Amino acid sequence: MKIRENNKIVNRNMYISKEVFDKVQKVKSGKIKVIRTRDRRSTIMTEFVGLQFEIYNGKAYMPLFIQETMIGHKLGEFIPTRTFKKHGGDKKKVGAKK
Repeated sequence: MKIRENNKIVNRNMYISKEVFDKVQKVKSGKIKVIRTRDRRSTIMTEFVGLQFEIYNGKAYMPLFIQETMIGHKLGEFIPTRTFKKHGGDKKKVGAKK
């Protein structure tokens, strides 16, 4: 049995902070263009589609444009908080001759 995306969204626990929701209303009215927030736990709703967010990752604000496929996910899922450097250190090749 397949579950439609709308049913998935309804069954999830949705949380939206009051500050983010108020800023979305200001964007809809044309007062501001970009929503800047530190709230990564708010769920993306259908009203957010097409809006520009700036989400704080712990160091800087990263831009995020909301699309339809993001509905039901959290804002923080799309902005990484850690920077990947690399695995291991400077290891010399095992079979290298001098």
